[in-house]
Formats: sequence, structure tokens, C-alpha cells
Amino acid sequence: YVILDSVERYDILTNSWVDLLPLPAPLNSHSAIAHKDLIYISGGLSGQERQPVTSLYVFDPSKQTWETKASMHCARRLHEMVNIGDDKIYVLGGIGTHSFHQQTQIPIESYSIATDQWTLLSHTLAGRSIGHFIAFQDKILSIGREHYEATEDDIWVYDPESDTWKRYVKLTRRTGLATASAVLLYINFHDEKVAKKLLSERR
Repeated sequence: YVILDSVERYDILTNSWVDLLPLPAPLNSHSAIAHKDLIYISGGLSGQERQPVTSLYVFDPSKQTWETKASMHCARRLHEMVNIGDDKIYVLGGIGTHSFHQQTQIPIESYSIATDQWTLLSHTLAGRSIGHFIAFQDKILSIGREHYEATEDDIWVYDPESDTWKRYVKLTRRTGLATASAVLLYINFHDEKVAKKLLSERR
């Protein structure tokens, strides 16, 4: 297959696509996040060597420009990016240049927009190198696991302040990679048990 550098924008009003300035380098299986009118793209497979890379690019839609930022410590693909606050972007999970043992998953990294620096943090939870991560109340929730057999009903929470993981709450059904993306949109935080947990934490 061909790894592309193309970038397109979809216009909802005209139901049409417009070609934009290409990526600085062809990428596949990378991750992206929008923050403060900028788009950050990290990692992925390179177009030539077809190996995971450490790159971080920032696209400014208003200026139609790409800027190369500081590289991550760990090359990775199939990872996720999460933004917390005004300055921090986190990358979690992914597959690196070699296999990571179940108990020593690829590390989490945080990127400071202000200083253009990456910091290595604790490891991604075992079995969640390809998981689903979302920001929630200044923390990061981990939902689902990396293959269909690794189902579970636990949501885990990562606290950036303490750089630690803990079990957060149980889902109403066991889920794996195939259903986790849908669960992200439909987590019922008004479920009676969950509501009681949230209320007790606020008191």
C-alpha cells in the first residue's frame, strides 16, 4: 500500500473536499489532535522505511503552514493523543520499533506547548497499547483493550498530577477494541452506581 502525505478539508456547507498543503512527510497510522485552532500530528509509519517515527508536526489552518516541533522520545504508531489544559498534550499507547512486554508497555509522554519539550512518564497499562483514551475532568480515561478477546468491564483513570493509574468505574458490559470507540460516545455517567460514585467524590 502507498503511504500518503495528502491533507484534505471537508466543507459541510458545500459538501465538498479541498486539498490543503501536504504533510511534511508521508505518514500512516499516526495520531492527531486539534488544540487552540492548531492541529498536532505525532508518530506514525514513515513513507520510506515503513518504521514508527518520533515526529511531531503542527498545522496552522489560518496560515496554511506546517511546523516541525520537538520529537517524541519513543517512536510509535497506532497511539492516541489527549489534551489536558492549555499547555499539555499526552501521547498514550501505540506500537514501537520493537515489541513491549505486557508488563512494560510503551511509556506515556507529555508535550509542553510552551517549552516545546517532551517528558517521559509511566507506562501504558498492560494490554492497552492499542486502547481508547479520552480526557475527562483533567484526567485520562482508558476504555477497552487491544483485541477482541481482551474484553473487560473496567475503565481505568490516569492522573497526570501523580503519574499513576487506578480503576475508575465498571461498564455495564464487557468491551474490547471492537466496541470501545462506540462506548466512548455513550458512557452513561448517570447510571445509578456511577452517579453515586461521582456524588460521593464531590462531597
